[in-house]
Amino acid sequence: MILSTFLIVFICAVPASETGVEYIPSDSRLYEDIDLLKTSGLISTLPSTSRPWPRKELFRLFLEADSNSKSQHLNLAQRAALNRLSWEFGEELQLVKRRKPVFSFNVDDGVVRADFFSRAHLTKEKQRVGIGTVFNNRPDNRFFFSERIEMSFLNPREPRVFDSSGCHNPNSRVISWRDRVLFEMERAYFGFKLPWVRMEIGRDELFWGPGYLSSVMLSDNAPALDQIQFSLTGPNLKFISFTAMLSRWNERHPFLSAQRLEVSLCQRLTIGGAMFNVYTYESAQDFSGMLNPLLPLYFSVANSGHGDNLLVGGDAVLYLPRTKIYGQLLIDNFEFNTRKDAPNCVGLQTGIFFTPQIPIDIRLEYALVTAFTYYHRLRDIIFANYSVPLGHEIGPDADQLWGRVRFTIFDWLQTSLSADYTRRGFYNRGDLDRLCFDLSTDTVFLRRYYEFPARGWDSAGTVVEEVERTLRIGPEVEFSPLPELYLLTKAALSYCQHPEGAPNRKRVQPEFFIKVEYRYR
Repeated sequence: MILSTFLIVFICAVPASETGVEYIPSDSRLYEDIDLLKTSGLISTLPSTSRPWPRKELFRLFLEADSNSKSQHLNLAQRAALNRLSWEFGEELQLVKRRKPVFSFNVDDGVVRADFFSRAHLTKEKQRVGIGTVFNNRPDNRFFFSERIEMSFLNPREPRVFDSSGCHNPNSRVISWRDRVLFEMERAYFGFKLPWVRMEIGRDELFWGPGYLSSVMLSDNAPALDQIQFSLTGPNLKFISFTAMLSRWNERHPFLSAQRLEVSLCQRLTIGGAMFNVYTYESAQDFSGMLNPLLPLYFSVANSGHGDNLLVGGDAVLYLPRTKIYGQLLIDNFEFNTRKDAPNCVGLQTGIFFTPQIPIDIRLEYALVTAFTYYHRLRDIIFANYSVPLGHEIGPDADQLWGRVRFTIFDWLQTSLSADYTRRGFYNRGDLDRLCFDLSTDTVFLRRYYEFPARGWDSAGTVVEEVERTLRIGPEVEFSPLPELYLLTKAALSYCQHPEGAPNRKRVQPEFFIKVEYRYR
């Protein structure tokens, strides 16, 4: 009762504003628009390197870009990004042409809104079409809530997985109805906002670090996290702390405690650092402190003496004229002594984004994740949720070099050529018996984990499984005939050596991917 009264007093004391603090989903295309406008010089403020952003933060960056665009000659790519953002924020700008919710009704001094969306992902192996509804409130500058409910139709059938998390569909927390329809609620949260502090409880996806394709630190690849989050934002400073419940391992329920600090310097450089700790009731001697997002993780870990999985990461972004350079490093199970319980594990990522004056942008990114990263030798505290690692999507014992050149032809049409070269080692394939380090079964012959990418060997030193190498290249087309409709099509030809580690085998095949979004932000 006292806590509820305290919250109500503070919520009512905060003045109203036109733009609230509801999160823009971490996979929204609007982030790429802001990235292009910032790198091309229309934004001087340094954007946050963690997502999702509050709607208010993204709106402020758009206003800065729109103001600076009045005195500059814009190319087609910049104009297209500004047009998409102005449509999204048409309500705040009070424009006639703007995005409006499908349904809304007044409640006291606010409005409850309901909006519909649809999206589809189609490949040769799998087709998935979804329709959903988003509920939120406006104004949401003091108290906010958001809930997203989506129903997806699966084709072909998704095999059910029986593992330590229970029975579920691959990469999901739920089971499909008759293996055909999947009901998901991956974003649902509420909270309140003070002038510089935000508190929330609920479920959402997070992305930490400046990576484009994925993040070696914390990505939105796995199912969303159920969390209690505290964040503090000030001039050139951002601090995030949360405690989340992960999927269970047998009878144990692991928890993730994480903190991130970002500091911006000289309007050119942003430095970020993060710490993660995965633990269980059984392993923690100081469990109560780990549930409090106000406590920095290190002070609980350093003095508790319990068994846990500690990961530490750092990243940096440097903006030069029309160029963005970034890097990221994650350290997992790293020991500086010679008596190691497990091998040292690291994730590394670096990239560059170039936006010349002509309507072309170029991206290049490289990611490397060594064997056993994310997968602790104690399997009940692995850095994963529903069997999906919380880090980079390529997983451990793999690396990937990716590049793309994109051309903007019209405001509504972009074409590009992309290519990637991916290597997957011995510990990138198979179940947890191979993904996790197990000292009791390791030998210097069978588990040469110090090689990268690693290969399987027998006791005589003969290769029994090779590294899989895949080269993929092809065109892409992005098409937006309406402000609410987005279509992405990809076609590629892939050449794979040693598929699934089979020596002396080759595979050449065409690939395609279609992504459609309607009213999906």
